[in-house]
Amino acid sequence: MPCQPESFQRLTTAQSDDERDHMLHKPYLQLIGSLLYLSTMTRPDIAYHMSVLCSVMHDPSPESYYAAIDLLLYVSKTCDYTFTFSGRVDPPSALESSLHAQVRRNHGLVAYSDSSFRKPNSLGYSMFGYVVYLFGAPISFTSKRLKVVALSSAEAEYAAASYTCKELVFVRNILLDLGLKLDGPIVLAVDNQAAIAIAKNHGATKLTKHFDDAVHYFRDSVDRQRVVPTFVRTHAQRADGFTKPLGKGLFRDWCSVLLNISSSSSKMS
Repeated sequence: MPCQPESFQRLTTAQSDDERDHMLHKPYLQLIGSLLYLSTMTRPDIAYHMSVLCSVMHDPSPESYYAAIDLLLYVSKTCDYTFTFSGRVDPPSALESSLHAQVRRNHGLVAYSDSSFRKPNSLGYSMFGYVVYLFGAPISFTSKRLKVVALSSAEAEYAAASYTCKELVFVRNILLDLGLKLDGPIVLAVDNQAAIAIAKNHGATKLTKHFDDAVHYFRDSVDRQRVVPTFVRTHAQRADGFTKPLGKGLFRDWCSVLLNISSSSSKMS
């Protein structure tokens, strides 16, 4: 377990000069730099935690340092977790059956995007995340703050999907450079039906007329058939752990879904 969710959500910058003096003698930046390399390259399970810890690098508090130590201990105890590209192109069972053939044609390429509308930071930005799969394993993932102040969960999910669509353009171009041809749109799983409905509706409504033009990239990608959105329930949302700290049971279940393993397995492979 990388953290206690309740305490992790309360992490802030240093609150006094005494705390800042205390942190002068702690290797916080070095620790975060090392963990950040891990989370970027091979450990998506700590991506959310690293995003939060990086946000206080300019003025860390002792609590942030101890949280980073806890994360280091978690990584140490789970150093045998691995990625394995199975070569399988079978679609996840939670996706609509009508899209299974499309996922197979695209070599198992499927993406998930998610956002947390609640508990934004002091600027009103919510967390979002995505993960992209190819041949049975993640090839791209992130956990970041939206640069949009969302006024509803649908708007937050819609904006998250827009950012994911931009990443999918990059992924598509890389795969083409590698000689891997894609056939048709990429399946994008979203756990908010309202966000999907907004993407398919070209009219302006009272719920969407204030949207920033930049986040309508999702709608444009759907219109141009670069992606095809589909609904998945939260328990099957593989980007869920990139948006919030999960409790012990939920975190283990999410890791199992994220890496296609059974919950009883001792190795993520």
